[in-house]
Amino acid sequence: MERAFIARTGKVGLSILNREDVPALWKMLTDIDVNRFLNARWRIHYLENEFEWYDSLRKNSDSERAFGICLDGTDEIIGAVFLVDLHFKNRNSFIGYFLSKKYWGKGITTEAVKLLIKYAFNELNLRKLYTSVFEPNEGSHRILEKLGFQKAGRYHSHIYIPGKGFVDELMYELFNDDVKEELGK
Repeated sequence: MERAFIARTGKVGLSILNREDVPALWKMLTDIDVNRFLNARWRIHYLENEFEWYDSLRKNSDSERAFGICLDGTDEIIGAVFLVDLHFKNRNSFIGYFLSKKYWGKGITTEAVKLLIKYAFNELNLRKLYTSVFEPNEGSHRILEKLGFQKAGRYHSHIYIPGKGFVDELMYELFNDDVKEELGK
């Protein structure tokens, strides 16, 4: 299968997803370690539902975009990045991401999210990206802060995480003006 990439660095590429990618994404989502800090962690991820998600993604590209993360030079999907609630009138979007546990701690997610930021700001002309992270998810805090996201708020004891109890949910935001020079705009 030939891949179409929207962006690449020397380390990773963001690929337009194909229907054939759904089983690999499903396998990652059913890994308890990958899933535990995702907003959809309570959902049972049936493979058939993931195919339905893919079909809706293709039909609703005005409000949601998702891209596969590939190591540069390969076609294997090892994670995904998302723009959800993409709002062109207000020029903002929620971002999300996940990566196969096998590739954690190698800077891959940071590179992939950086590519997504460039795409959102330079290609879609968005002015703001935002997301939320559960407090125990230290890896995501580091990624977002390294890429310039600022904490914008906190919901105290908001989300129940098995083994952690009720934890805070922290909101982050990033404005296009804050990163224009770094992104080469």
